[in-house]
Amino acid sequence: MSSLEKKPSILLVDDDGEIRTYIRTALEQAGFEISEAPNGKDAMNVFRRAPCEAVLTDILMPEGEGIRLILDLKRESPATAIIVMTGGSGTTDYSFIAKGFGVRYVLFKPFSVEKLVMTVRAALAGKN
Repeated sequence: MSSLEKKPSILLVDDDGEIRTYIRTALEQAGFEISEAPNGKDAMNVFRRAPCEAVLTDILMPEGEGIRLILDLKRESPATAIIVMTGGSGTTDYSFIAKGFGVRYVLFKPFSVEKLVMTVRAALAGKN
C-alpha cells in the first residue's frame, strides 16, 4: 500500500479494554485504520461521526448490546460489513441470531491474529 492509498477503516466495539487493545494493535499492524467504542450506543455515535467500511463487534456488552448495534447498522448503513465476535457462552447461540440478521462473518473467541485478519479482509471484500 502506497502512502497515498487510504487504509481500510474498521470500528472495533468491545466492552473489554484489553481485548480492544489486542485487536486494535493486530489490525493496525495489518494495515487497517481503527476507531473504537466500548459499547453499541457509543459505537453508533462514533459511526455517525465517521462512517467506516466495517464494524467488528462483540455481541454481549452492557449499555448497548451487539444485536441492537447490528440492527441499527443494517438500517442506517446496509453496505457496511459487519463482523461479530462471540465467546459462545451460555445457552443462547448469539452467532445464529446475528446470522439471522444478515451478518455473514463470525469470530469465535479466542481466535488467532491470522484468523482475525483473514476474516476482516474477507468481510471487506465481500461486504454484507
